Amino acid sequence: MIEKKIIIEKDIDSFKRSMSHLNQTAIQLTGKTFNYYSEVIDLPNMQLSRITIGKASMFHGVSTKGRVSFIIQKNSTPIKVNGQTVTVGGLYIMPPNEEIIALYQHDLEGFFFSIEEDYFKSYCGEPLYQKILATSESTRKGLLQNQNIENIKIEITKIIELTLLSHNNLSPTLILDIQQRIALLLKDIFQTPPKTIKNINTRKKIVDRALMLIAGSTDVHMSIPFIASHCYCSVRTLEYAFMSILSVSPKQYLSISRMNMIHKELSDSNNNILISNLIEKYGIINQGRFSKQYKLFFGEYPKETKMRNKP
Repeated sequence: MIEKKIIIEKDIDSFKRSMSHLNQTAIQLTGKTFNYYSEVIDLPNMQLSRITIGKASMFHGVSTKGRVSFIIQKNSTPIKVNGQTVTVGGLYIMPPNEEIIALYQHDLEGFFFSIEEDYFKSYCGEPLYQKILATSESTRKGLLQNQNIENIKIEITKIIELTLLSHNNLSPTLILDIQQRIALLLKDIFQTPPKTIKNINTRKKIVDRALMLIAGSTDVHMSIPFIASHCYCSVRTLEYAFMSILSVSPKQYLSISRMNMIHKELSDSNNNILISNLIEKYGIINQGRFSKQYKLFFGEYPKETKMRNKP
C-alpha cells in the first residue's frame, strides 16, 4: 500500500517552513490567505502530486538535486519561469540543480512530478538525456517539435490522477508499470528535441543578485539606487530586469517583501515586539493606511495576526 500525503498550508510562512529542507524560498505576491493544497505519493523512483496554489507567488531557489521535475497546468493559469512564460505547447521542466525564479498566478491548479535522474536516464539514454537538460529553456518556451505533446501531457495527468485515487490498491507490478509508462511518455515528448534558443540571461542575473541582496539584508530602508549599484547596473536597467523576470517593479517587490517580513514577525509566537515598534522598525509612516493594506493582503488586521499567534 502506498501512503498518500495531504498537505494544506493556509499561510505563506507555514508553507515556507514545510519546504525548509529544499534550497528554495517563496514570497506571496497577492493578498489574503495563501491556500496551498497538495496530494502527494512517493513511488520507488518518482514522486507524483496534484497541487493548488490559491494566491500569486514567487519561488526562487535551486531545483532538487538528483531529480528531474515537471509541472503540467490543469487550468490555463500561466507560469513564468526565468522571465519566460511557459506556453500551451511547452512543458515546465526543472533539471537538477537549476536556479529557478518562477512566478505562479493565483488559482493555479496542476500536477507536479519528479523522477530520479538515473531512472529517467535509463529510459532516455545518456545522449538524449543531456540534450533534454541542455534545451530545458526551449522546452518551457514551447519550441518542442513533437506535435502530439498536448495529448501526451493529458495522458500523464490522467495516470497521476488515477494513481492518487487508487493509491491504496497499487500492487508492486502496477507501480513499476506506472513509472515505466510515465518515463516512456516523457521520452516520446523529447524524441525530437526542441530547437535551441539563445539564452539571454543578463536580466535574470541582475534579478538573482538583487534577490540575494534583499533576502540577506536586515536593512528595511534599502533604496532602489543602492540595489542597482550592487547589481552593477542603472536604476532603469534594474527596473527593466524586474519587470521582465518578476512582472513587478523593484519598488513593488520591496513593498511586498516588507509586508511578508512584518507578517512573519507578527506570526511568531515567541516575538513580543509591539505592533507600534514593528511599524517604526519597518519605516511605516501612515499606520492607518498600512493596516488597510495589510488586511487586503492577509485578510486580517495586524493586531488580529498578533492575537491569533499569541502563546
